[in-house]
Amino acid sequence: MTQHRPIPENILHLQRTLEYQPSSQDVITWSVDESGDVVQGPLDLGFLMGKVLQLVLNAGQVALHVQAGEVRAVFLEGSHTLRVGRRDGELPPESEILFLSLVRPLAFAWKGQAAIWVPEADGEPSELRLAGECVCQITGPEAFYNAFLRHAEREGEELTFRVVDALIRARLEKHLGDLARERGLVPEASAEELPRLTPADVSEGLAALGLSCRSLSVRPAGGARPAPGEISGQSADSHVNKTH
Repeated sequence: MTQHRPIPENILHLQRTLEYQPSSQDVITWSVDESGDVVQGPLDLGFLMGKVLQLVLNAGQVALHVQAGEVRAVFLEGSHTLRVGRRDGELPPESEILFLSLVRPLAFAWKGQAAIWVPEADGEPSELRLAGECVCQITGPEAFYNAFLRHAEREGEELTFRVVDALIRARLEKHLGDLARERGLVPEASAEELPRLTPADVSEGLAALGLSCRSLSVRPAGGARPAPGEISGQSADSHVNKTH
């Protein structure tokens, strides 16, 4: 009878390693444009079924693995080797990867058409049109996704800017409204308070949304009343994506 000697464990380990070594055509290297948008993607993993994704993230870049609107993993800067498939430990093909920059800001420029409505001491709202700029930055990738991107991953950066812009202006409205009620301010006095506001005055609740306000410089804008589509709740006149 032929006897079989047991295979040494180190040989078994080598066999397992070789079994899972992908061929070069099965490895897809993916990096993110450092000069691109704050929000990039999503990368649909269905096209990479059976492939190995070599994900390369530079400083300040993060990747969110998302499935069915839920963040499954957050990948930080560095190189990540990820297999797409249906085995344990692999990324399902019916999921996607979304990329965020933690160093490129969300910067808004208000040029007189965007407005806020401030309740005065008598309860009647008064309109203030804005001039100036605000610079925000993502500080919590998962919280930011849940707050702003969960149902709009494929809408692009434009919608993200509009939503964050509306949020910041809502914070301006609340702060000036609180001051008006506390001090009995008239509309002219509320307008005078506008240039004195700091990032701290609009930061309430932002951390829970994965966002921070880095700088704020805003003042009343003169001129004619804006059209109905240009009042608070709509997008600012323009947004810029620049490094400060």
